[in-house]
Amino acid sequence: MKTKSCVVNPVFINDCNTARVKIRVKEFEHKQSTTITCHDIRYRVDVKTKLCPRNIESKDILKGIHGVFMPGMNAILGPTGCGKSTLLDVLAGRKEPLRVSGDLLFNGSPPPENFKCMVGYVVQDDVVMGGLTVRENFAFSAALRLPAHITKADIQEKIQNVISELGLTSCADTKVGNEFCRGISGGERKRTNIGVELIISPHVLFLDEPTTGLDANTAHSVMQLLKKFRVISSRTLLNSLRNPQLSILHWFVLIIFGLIVGAIYWRMERDCESGIQNRVGAFFFILMNIVFSSLSAVELFIKERSIFIHENLSGFYRVSAYFFSKIICDSLSMRLIPVFLFSVITYFMLGLTVDTEKFFLYALTLFMVAMTGTSIAFFFSACVTDFGMANVWIAVTYVLMMVFSGLLVNIKTVHAWLRWIKWFSLFRYGLNALQIIELKDMTLRNGKVLCPNTGNRYLRRQDVAYETKWDFWQNIVALFSMSVLLFIGTYVQLRRMKKIR
Repeated sequence: MKTKSCVVNPVFINDCNTARVKIRVKEFEHKQSTTITCHDIRYRVDVKTKLCPRNIESKDILKGIHGVFMPGMNAILGPTGCGKSTLLDVLAGRKEPLRVSGDLLFNGSPPPENFKCMVGYVVQDDVVMGGLTVRENFAFSAALRLPAHITKADIQEKIQNVISELGLTSCADTKVGNEFCRGISGGERKRTNIGVELIISPHVLFLDEPTTGLDANTAHSVMQLLKKFRVISSRTLLNSLRNPQLSILHWFVLIIFGLIVGAIYWRMERDCESGIQNRVGAFFFILMNIVFSSLSAVELFIKERSIFIHENLSGFYRVSAYFFSKIICDSLSMRLIPVFLFSVITYFMLGLTVDTEKFFLYALTLFMVAMTGTSIAFFFSACVTDFGMANVWIAVTYVLMMVFSGLLVNIKTVHAWLRWIKWFSLFRYGLNALQIIELKDMTLRNGKVLCPNTGNRYLRRQDVAYETKWDFWQNIVALFSMSVLLFIGTYVQLRRMKKIR
């Protein structure tokens, strides 16, 4: 990229009839006119040299940028690849500060600490939630970004005013839509993205390529709308969102699978030949389904990455609030309730020991296995940006853990330099716990004759400790510890995730 193509003189377009959204709250009725001044702005990145990729050299993307952006509409014009979006990111404070030099002033002063709460930024990507209506998207933004002392009535009035100003009244209660369901039109979607930022009545509204990808009529209506507000704009539109019906589908699949397992292993007998084999096979089959169903969590931080980065940079919430909300919602809707229903179906259809304590220990074990599998999916989802690559890594991890469960191969026969993997196998801990619950002190019969082969004898042959209560609970503690460590790793990765470029 040549420096000359990056140094673009801004074109200033001022509209005297600037309209503002009016609400009853006095402090939001008036926004001070904001003038942005930039002097000798430089932005550089590190690139690998062609001759020796190990050598890193610094390259200027922007150099010697000077400009004044007055209240009203301002446009940054230039050919493709000249650095328009880069300059806009620098002005909005969305670039790594260590890579930016020069003076950037707002009304003659450096940007304040709460700068991101004072401005709005409409990114190129579609960052509204497709499963919510237009009104609900505005309400979500208002609830997280407006001051706490603003009353609900004032918030509702502000939302309605923004809807009216943006011409979204007819589709206010229509879902935005995503790849699974149709929603509002492209122009309405773009206006919804703008409205999410206008909710806070920003001093300055930044827009990155707001019209590219729209037809001429829609682009014209968007630009007419922008003339009503103080805007700094560059000039496209993409979208990527999560399916809100996924939890319902997950419930359905898990319940159906529970019925299938129950039908296959219906009321297992306690006979010498198949009593233990069927039970252990059923347990392994159940664990495999519970663990691999956790793959649904892998899309969480990948598909919502652009939304998370935008909302975090815009001051919607802290990383910790986002992380814990995802864990709580995923644990309740996708793990706790469906796993409990699955436990009820399979426990009684399989004909396992009728005992209240054993049933709840069985349900607890399946829940902990589900949470551990989910924590693995969360971790890879936060570390990997490509959905396909994340699925590959998780599948390899699950299969490796499955091999060292103790059922597919006798761990004692594995080479010592590989045997340590068993300590990281959630299948091993889950299978051991389920076997202890059901097989401990279980007797088998061959007709009316007691079989010499007992549950305790089988557990000893499999090298599964079962004599004390701790022998069971150590498996639960191990699963819990793995979950906590992986969730901590996920949180750390979210904190480290590159949010500014």
